[in-house]
Amino acid sequence: MREKVLEWVERHKIIAILRGIAPEDCGRVIKALYEGGIRLAEITYDPGRPETWQETADTIGCIESEFAGKLLTGAGTVLTREQVEMTAAAGGRFIISPDVNCEVIALTKQRGLVSIPGAATASEAMAAHQAGADYVKLFPAREMGPGYLKALRAPLGQIRFMAVGGIGAENVAAYLAAGAVGAGVGGSLTSPGLVQEGRFDEITRRARHLLEAAGLSKQPQD
Repeated sequence: MREKVLEWVERHKIIAILRGIAPEDCGRVIKALYEGGIRLAEITYDPGRPETWQETADTIGCIESEFAGKLLTGAGTVLTREQVEMTAAAGGRFIISPDVNCEVIALTKQRGLVSIPGAATASEAMAAHQAGADYVKLFPAREMGPGYLKALRAPLGQIRFMAVGGIGAENVAAYLAAGAVGAGVGGSLTSPGLVQEGRFDEITRRARHLLEAAGLSKQPQD
């Protein structure tokens, strides 16, 4: 199953990030994203509210079940081994973190999930790669820019980078051109405000626009 996740990341490239969205709304958001062409989604844990972690894992499980074989779901803001175990038990496919935690990376691989830790420097990226990360999330990407990613890849071409943090339709193509294999997109795509207003059609429109900007709109999505 890891091979399928890796193939989908390389093919579909965009991971939609659902942060600050109530569990009862996540299904409708995912449906809107799916209709817009998105095939990968990240549901984030709230590190300050461990009492909600099981609910987050359950949400991942529900989405995996509802969209089985059509959309792959993983967890974001994963900082602990416990969150990895909960995600794996729920049927999540990948683990995304803002940092490099070798224990989290190792357990992710042991559980057969795809590992995507976050890094901002060459040293952090190499540490993640050597620990077994499948991809390294350049974070926060917007603050560093596509030029930084291109410079980082010059000596670290063996590392597959994803751009996350401030990515949207206006800059996603620049990061892909700089060598990112994909990107994580949050607020510009899945704003909690749009959800509260019930504007799911706008989420679908933004998803389509993002894929067009990334040059992905004409590829088969299923």
